[in-house]
Amino acid sequence: MAEIWRLLSGEVPGGFTVPVVLIVFSFLVLEYVYRTGETMLQQTYKRLRWLDPLIIIVLYAAIWVQSPPKFQPLRIAVIAEQPEQSNWRVNAVLDMTARSLKRTLPDALINPWRGEFDEYDIPTADNLKRSKYKVYKIGTASEENGETFNITLQSGAVEGMESADSDRSVLDITKWTCQWILDDLGKRIDLQEPFTKEPDAEVITGYYQGMEQLQAGNIDSALICLMKISKIDSAFIPARIGLALCYEISGESTRATNEYIKAAQLIPGSNETLLRMGEYFIRQKKWDKAEPPLKVVITNDPTEVRVYLGLTKIHPARLKDLRLNTKIALLEEAVRIDPAFENARLALATELLNTTVAHKAADYLYEGLRINPASIPLMLKLGAMELYNGNSAGARDIYNKILDIQPQNNAAVFNLGVVDYRLKEYEIASEHFNQCIEWGGSVNSYYYLGLISREMGENERAREYFIKRYELRQSDDDVYAIKAMEYASALE
Repeated sequence: MAEIWRLLSGEVPGGFTVPVVLIVFSFLVLEYVYRTGETMLQQTYKRLRWLDPLIIIVLYAAIWVQSPPKFQPLRIAVIAEQPEQSNWRVNAVLDMTARSLKRTLPDALINPWRGEFDEYDIPTADNLKRSKYKVYKIGTASEENGETFNITLQSGAVEGMESADSDRSVLDITKWTCQWILDDLGKRIDLQEPFTKEPDAEVITGYYQGMEQLQAGNIDSALICLMKISKIDSAFIPARIGLALCYEISGESTRATNEYIKAAQLIPGSNETLLRMGEYFIRQKKWDKAEPPLKVVITNDPTEVRVYLGLTKIHPARLKDLRLNTKIALLEEAVRIDPAFENARLALATELLNTTVAHKAADYLYEGLRINPASIPLMLKLGAMELYNGNSAGARDIYNKILDIQPQNNAAVFNLGVVDYRLKEYEIASEHFNQCIEWGGSVNSYYYLGLISREMGENERAREYFIKRYELRQSDDDVYAIKAMEYASALE
């Protein structure tokens, strides 16, 4: 039965799709009805004539419900012109613009990294464009009477708006920015506010100043700002989430949990709260508590791509009630919706390596490198694949490219040592492993230095390296440490 449903809901052998099969089958049935119609009662003939199309419609509807057409979201990115020079006012405009656009265009993918907690690094403008995003940049320029906010449109045209140093100005600039973006996209629709209830200017200022302190690592200052805002406006959810992050970083998990619960109670079903709560419980390894909010979010808004990655952290058996009910299916959808989501791409490659279609992992990694040619994590994963598949020359090229970009990358230099060791180029391998140790890299460098010394007949030195590796064991079942001690004992 499962195989029959697979054929009905996907492609059948030979490349024929479901509609083709149904049409052919329908034609045969109708042909039979028409040819035998003269020998039937008129009432029976009429029933059979309408029964066949009805069955086809019902079957097609059932298939559509199970596997609806894949949507292609409009991707919009609103980023800082110079991220390293951004201040709280720029960050406020960026965040509120993304919020306002999302409420105006609910089916669009807009700044999916917004509010992330080390899950999604903001891609560069070039990487976003290669991922088919509509990219808009916000910047500022100092003026005698305040600041001028600039927005760079897709065409490269720059529009500016003068701003006085008032609390209210960021709200006005946000509306102005959103309207320019909607006009540029050709969307003639009413702009929605960034929040369900517009907060006072004092709340906006305090919240974004507090978040700036949090991003700078000044937790105490951030707590003071956010607690003050929560007292002024207890229903302002972003401040609650900010407080939860402060408590989590401070190690106060109980207080963090309480803040998430308060936020969830204020606006039940808020995707923002549920996503952040689910990700929080994932970090706390509380899988049973992470599951419900994440499943609600994926049902409410399929464009929240971080939820796909979050769901892959829970046990696979808990995914069976979802339409995308495997880790690979979830991650493939995340990467399809948002090609710039690098963490999801890396997780997908890892999952594929353990399947019968492991070759697809390389395709996803190369696609990721076309988007972000300077991605160290993607290159490390690809290099490890090439090394595992025995392509030493390909692995060496990748690791050398990493060192061109990041000259002291200890993972790359360690793996170069492994490549050289396998090729029996022991002197070069030793140089790489010693470099790795100098740069604070893998302790397995001692293990390989022991192997190299043993191959070169330097048994006493080899024994010292093996013992050193054992002394640096990570746990009692550290495989490399156990093997190193076996080799050391054999050299006594």
